[in-house]
Amino acid sequence: MELWNLVFMQFYQDTGGTRTPLPAPSVDTGMGLERAATIMQGVTSFYETDLFKPLIEKVERLSHKRYGTDIETDRSMKVVAEHARSSVFLVADGVI
Repeated sequence: MELWNLVFMQFYQDTGGTRTPLPAPSVDTGMGLERAATIMQGVTSFYETDLFKPLIEKVERLSHKRYGTDIETDRSMKVVAEHARSSVFLVADGVI
């Protein structure tokens, strides 16, 4: 798992591939909340952190399936957890 990266944002690239300088170039560290939680909680995936574990457990209860027993089931549970989480952020931002 990548824990940290530096992204140097310097140009805007349009759909034709033309690049123009950004008005305020910047650097993004790429160290988001999920990555920090993964490190601090000593787990190998952010799906195992306290940010996502309750969502995965709810999907387990609703689907009557167990996380960690089948790759395809795990992938599906991760997708549901990601969508549930992002939906909460959308509603919080006023998107209905």
